Amino acid sequence: QGSGGEFNLQVYPNPASDQLTVDLSLWAEQQVKIRVYDARGRLMQEQQVYAEYAPQAFLLPANLADGLYFLEVQPAEGRRQTTRFAVQR
Repeated sequence: QGSGGEFNLQVYPNPASDQLTVDLSLWAEQQVKIRVYDARGRLMQEQQVYAEYAPQAFLLPANLADGLYFLEVQPAEGRRQTTRFAVQR
């Protein structure tokens, strides 16, 4: 068994090219910060959004090179969630 209420942050497509769709339904009707980090932990993108029940698409910065990245969702309250994805252009 897992840890019970564990939520797996879903992102697609993976690998992504110009945009990434993220399931933010766990935080629906809340403001959340979305951050993209490169494999070295450098912050590449940050934006605050209003989470909805339906998956939401985000444009990725044009300067992201092919490689591995981490997407972090930070709600105003509660634990942040992180998942990884690849960029392939």
